Amino acid sequence: MIGTMTTFKNIGVPEKQIRKVFLDIDKFAAKYGWAGEWRHFTPCEAREWSEELSNLSNKEQEKQISNHFIMCYSKNNFSEIEEILSKWEKNPIFNKRMPIFRNCLFVLRNSTKSFNPSNLVVPILIIQIDGIMAELIEREGWKYEKRANEWKHPNYPKGNYKLRNSEQVIGLLIKNKRTRSGTTYSGNLIQFHSRYEMIIEGLFQRAQHGVKMQNLSMISRHKILHGEEIRYGTLENTIKLFLFLNYFSKFKISNLVEPDDSNLVELRLAE
Repeated sequence: MIGTMTTFKNIGVPEKQIRKVFLDIDKFAAKYGWAGEWRHFTPCEAREWSEELSNLSNKEQEKQISNHFIMCYSKNNFSEIEEILSKWEKNPIFNKRMPIFRNCLFVLRNSTKSFNPSNLVVPILIIQIDGIMAELIEREGWKYEKRANEWKHPNYPKGNYKLRNSEQVIGLLIKNKRTRSGTTYSGNLIQFHSRYEMIIEGLFQRAQHGVKMQNLSMISRHKILHGEEIRYGTLENTIKLFLFLNYFSKFKISNLVEPDDSNLVELRLAE
């Protein structure tokens, strides 16, 4: 056993390659509005799928990526959703909302040919994202000043902008930033692209009545909650929103990093 432990301790880790393959596959998913979770992928699997997707048309790429996430999170009666809900219970901002989330899971598990649960679940999840984002930025030290009608933070000097809502603050924080998957060696090594485009230019994009969205792969909060988009009730949209929520459940300023790979090497001995 001692010999085995020594072998694993001294194993070589191809840092640049590992980060690249996860960034590559994450880029494909983000393109179609998926805040991907890659914990079930080995670097080899991520590389192989990325290479496969690169040979497909945009339509085929989107179909394959959507099928992957739908199958992953709906299989075994939505057991993966059940698993992430159990982790959310440890987050105080999410914990008090657990009855709502568990009701969403309940209706997903009880769909019929005449009952589409996503018609109910999608707007409920969007509403919860609104509230969760406001509490997240409050946790990070932001305060809403009613007199000025904007969010303020002592460490963020006022610029040529006015942050009137929580999504604008989130956008300021995450724009051009990657997210590392954790604080461990492997968690710091594996990073994901900024969620700015999906959240700020996607879910919270400006939307005018009667004007079509430019990217139909993105969910539009405003089109749905203002009653203009009535074909939103899809399992694809439901799972996309659960993944957004899962991203926010792990949201920390300390996990936002600059897109800098200069500290990586071709091969490093694992600690």
